[in-house]
Amino acid sequence: MYIDIHSHLNFSDYDKDRREVLQRMLDRGVKTFTVGVNYETSKRAVEFASQHPDIMRAVVGLHPIYTSETYASQEEGKVEHFDEELFGKLVKEQRNLVVAVGECGLDYFHADEKARKVQESTFRAQIEFALSHNLPLMLHIRPSKKTMDAYEDALRILKEYENEGKLRGDVHFFAGDKEIAEQFLSIGFYLSFTGVLTFTHEYDEIVKITPLERIFTETDAPYVSPVPYRGKRNEPAFVVETTHRVAGLKGVSVEELTQQITKNAEELFHVRFS
Repeated sequence: MYIDIHSHLNFSDYDKDRREVLQRMLDRGVKTFTVGVNYETSKRAVEFASQHPDIMRAVVGLHPIYTSETYASQEEGKVEHFDEELFGKLVKEQRNLVVAVGECGLDYFHADEKARKVQESTFRAQIEFALSHNLPLMLHIRPSKKTMDAYEDALRILKEYENEGKLRGDVHFFAGDKEIAEQFLSIGFYLSFTGVLTFTHEYDEIVKITPLERIFTETDAPYVSPVPYRGKRNEPAFVVETTHRVAGLKGVSVEELTQQITKNAEELFHVRFS
């Protein structure tokens, strides 16, 4: 069994052939977590998970870019706020299907000082929400160019909650350096890696230093398809290629890695797939 802990099957990219995408998952023995980026996509994630509980779970939360006035104006949308009542209702009504809060965090790629402050307050709200519901976090962290600033700030914020006891989570699409990786591991977080590993060696050493007990593979579908699917829309079934690459870097069999990732998912997300 392969587990893709981060995909977006709730996005419109799959509206025309979602059934076929799900069938390819079944054919390759893949399970996935479908991740929300705002309330509407979180609601859809829960709906899809309820329809396919044998292969899917949901993650609900507010992506940091949706708190940005710049992003909202570009997308002809509106600035969104984390509504604890609405998200709380999703969690309470589908407690067996919602496995984490996210994707939430900090995205400094195009953020000015005002946007960063809003992102931090929204991030804190979701950390506190996750703690109150005893759920792990699914982190989205993207620094500004040639820096680790968003990772550094996220660590600073998370460490303030470290003594809460229930604080835990995964750093989705990890793209930090060795020092950043070690700091997240030191506070008990997991790291997940995408198909980027199949076409660059930039993160090979990070994978090698990450303990098997703290590692996940993901697609972030529909983005960043692995080799040999580069240039095509990504999908959860393609996590197989990333898993094979991680197994090679770790010097273990694919069977050993998939078994460990399954244990990791049970440990962090309290999820068991049949």
